[in-house]
Amino acid sequence: MRYRDNGAFYSVNISRREVEDFAERWPCFGARRAIWAQFDKRNGDLVDLSGDVGMDGGGVIALLQDAQESVRNPFREISLARDSVIV
Repeated sequence: MRYRDNGAFYSVNISRREVEDFAERWPCFGARRAIWAQFDKRNGDLVDLSGDVGMDGGGVIALLQDAQESVRNPFREISLARDSVIV
């Protein structure tokens, strides 16, 4: 997962492999490809999203919440493949 500071916003690129790992624990996730999202730094609101066509909406929300948690805690690695957290 790559994080990029864009001033008032931040962007997160989630690779296809990371999406596939996450989808293994989310039934009926749908298409598996890279996702790009942009969030507002002030409140964490989702500003823009691409690559989510054909994916389960609830699954995408959960994946993006994991991505936000990873950005907020950069020294704590969130495993998208399992429910465990690697510290």
